[in-house]
Amino acid sequence: MNNIPSSNILIVDDEPVIAESLEMILQEFNMNTTVFTCPVMALDKFRKNPGYFDLLLSDYNMPSLNGGKLAKFVKEISSIPVIILTGYSRAITEDLEFIDNVIEKPFDIEELVEKIQNQLQKNLVK
Repeated sequence: MNNIPSSNILIVDDEPVIAESLEMILQEFNMNTTVFTCPVMALDKFRKNPGYFDLLLSDYNMPSLNGGKLAKFVKEISSIPVIILTGYSRAITEDLEFIDNVIEKPFDIEELVEKIQNQLQKNLVK
């Protein structure tokens, strides 16, 4: 797999084990990660420095702010790609226009990394 140079990925998942696993996986592919288990805190961090992040990787079903709404708020500030991870893709019915890709849980690591790299590459071309 081709590595995109020095990408900064914002990871948001309310399940700490999943968030930490995603962080370890992406760091193995030379991606820098910032991890949050609270979507509201992640959005606050993003708003303070939106130019730092190259992609948002978020769970969909989270308390206080779902991944679709988080994607909407992020896209109001920046055009970075948004990839949603979910075990309930049929449940995603709103805010679809703010989501660039959906990956079903459980996911294949190679597929996940490939989709992230493809989204980052598309964004570089813009």
